[in-house]
Amino acid sequence: MGDLGCRANHEHRGQSIVTPRFHIAVQNGFLSDDAAVPPPSMLADVYTIGGSPLRCLEGDTHAQFIAYSQTTIENRITNALESNGVTDYATTTRHFTLDMEHPNDGVDTFAHPTDLHQADATKQDEIVTAWKTRIAAARVVLPFAKLSMYGTLIPDGNGDETNATYAARLAALIEAGTEGLYDGLDYLAPVIYPRFGPTDTQGNWTSLAAYTRLGVDGSRQLRKSDTSRLPLLPFLYYRVANGNSNHHDDILLDMGLEMGFHSTLLAQVSVLAGRDVDDVVLWVGSNETNTGILPAPNDGDWTLSQLLVRLMPTTTVDLIRTQMVSVLEAVTPTSQTGVKFRSHRDEVEFFDWCGANKEAAFRRFEVQWSGGYEGPEVTNTDLEWHRTELTVTLAYPLTWGKYGAKNRASLLKMVEEDVHQFDDLVGLRGAANWTGGSWAIKKPNDEKAEQGGVLFVRMTFDVGYYRSV
Repeated sequence: MGDLGCRANHEHRGQSIVTPRFHIAVQNGFLSDDAAVPPPSMLADVYTIGGSPLRCLEGDTHAQFIAYSQTTIENRITNALESNGVTDYATTTRHFTLDMEHPNDGVDTFAHPTDLHQADATKQDEIVTAWKTRIAAARVVLPFAKLSMYGTLIPDGNGDETNATYAARLAALIEAGTEGLYDGLDYLAPVIYPRFGPTDTQGNWTSLAAYTRLGVDGSRQLRKSDTSRLPLLPFLYYRVANGNSNHHDDILLDMGLEMGFHSTLLAQVSVLAGRDVDDVVLWVGSNETNTGILPAPNDGDWTLSQLLVRLMPTTTVDLIRTQMVSVLEAVTPTSQTGVKFRSHRDEVEFFDWCGANKEAAFRRFEVQWSGGYEGPEVTNTDLEWHRTELTVTLAYPLTWGKYGAKNRASLLKMVEEDVHQFDDLVGLRGAANWTGGSWAIKKPNDEKAEQGGVLFVRMTFDVGYYRSV
């Protein structure tokens, strides 16, 4: 057997950024357990109130839109909430986003936040007043809820702040703020759905970071009438949403593990974190369409649960190592269950310590970084996608009779069980245990060596992760 040798400790002390809290939004409801069970760090607490209860109806004229009374809208909202199982509306503190995108007759869009600038000054004032009526109605029905308004702001798709349409859109929404549009809200809800994919033009595909930053920076120019600023609740989406893109309606994960989320949603989350955005929303449609397999197009047969697991915060090698240790220490071994896996605390060099403490070394392990990485495979000014190696070394004292009547054969059977369990927990089958969009794949041909009366088994994991720059 080869000698694993004594290695110096390598430690990667990366600076992690504080990642935003993830919320999940469903149209006209909260995410149901039948649709998906989100990871513990995600909050299924955003209800998007659609156009029907808000009396923002497809086909209504301008005169009809502005004529609805606050009482009518209050009653409609109340009925909609009750019919969708929300009975605690008088006391709830959850999030409710007002989705006021209509009327839109296909020619003159006059009541969508992104198109307010297309109306003349008189109609703009009337639309703002009508929106304020709907916000006031929502506040009466939901007195303690966190209210936001969908589409405040939608940035230029290429992140170009000089784009004339974007500049006009922003100016109209800034003016609306001086008229008190946002005074009854708790959050603004910019919409920054991914707009392009890798086969679109290079300029479009690489504009995501600028687009996301513009969504944040532009929205922060929208103020209440007293000039105070509201926190942001940006809306993200798991598909490309752009009829002019080659990838329109494609699920991001179908663009490949590293090209999908890593170059889109996770990249956006990193940008948002760098802009000190505390909360983000993933809009997932409706509970009906997200039960089990996500609706077509869905080349990978993805479920919503699979999608949510991959939307964890960005990470660093040091955090991955810490996470791996935590997962391995928490598990109960397959055999000799009273002896759990314990991480080496770096009291002294691992191999020397095990040799000097043979019996205590049973199932002692260490996780080490290789000290280098490949990459970046994907990079921009905010974050990079890297690949590296982590090794996990397990120790077993060579005490005959300890593992069973067959001695070495019994020991090797236990080693095989433990290695398989480690692979289940932190290898590719253990993807649910990983955060930051990271993944690990155990390489074949584990190394074994005997030293100082101890058998050492070393596994090597190929790790991919997204980190901030």
